[in-house]
Amino acid sequence: RKRTEEALRTSETRLRLLVENVSDHAIFMLDADGLIVTWNKGAEQIYGYPEAAVVGRHYSLLFTLQAIASGKPEQELAEACTKIKCDIEGWRVRENGKQFWVAGTVAAVHDDEGRVIGFAKVTRDITAKRRNDELLHSVLDHTLDGIITINDRGIISTINQAGENIFGYRAVELVGENVRCLMPDPDRSRHDTYIANYVR
Repeated sequence: RKRTEEALRTSETRLRLLVENVSDHAIFMLDADGLIVTWNKGAEQIYGYPEAAVVGRHYSLLFTLQAIASGKPEQELAEACTKIKCDIEGWRVRENGKQFWVAGTVAAVHDDEGRVIGFAKVTRDITAKRRNDELLHSVLDHTLDGIITINDRGIISTINQAGENIFGYRAVELVGENVRCLMPDPDRSRHDTYIANYVR
């Protein structure tokens, strides 16, 4: 039993050190009321707050005033309670007041009886990626060529404005559909084979 307890303590120490030293992801814990209880180096680096400045405060301090007014922090926690995990993306605010775009998750933590005792949050700064995506969409929407992106199963991910004009469909009608729907036979029936060949 002593060896088991020692191994458990060692494992917990390693996990704590791992989380504390991750620098490219903000990893922190909240209590059941949304108060910050832990704060890793990544959170300090991304949000700009030292640990002593945030522990014990409600995590809504990381949100924009508009998000706070609309109840976004509470909505995230409520969704995490309902679904166990909630994927998040949106604007956050650094200690210096600058806004940046994050993506991540918030997960509910339960005790042995299934009661929510807190939340685990993991976020990362994807502002640069968002800017690049916006630039790409701007370029795609101003070209005269129809451009469609699909995944490796032929499912449409995006279609630009020119593509909508050429095919006569709105993007919302096509995203999630197989690109075969835009093809006449015999290409329509053979398209899965084409995709497999491209992938290979």
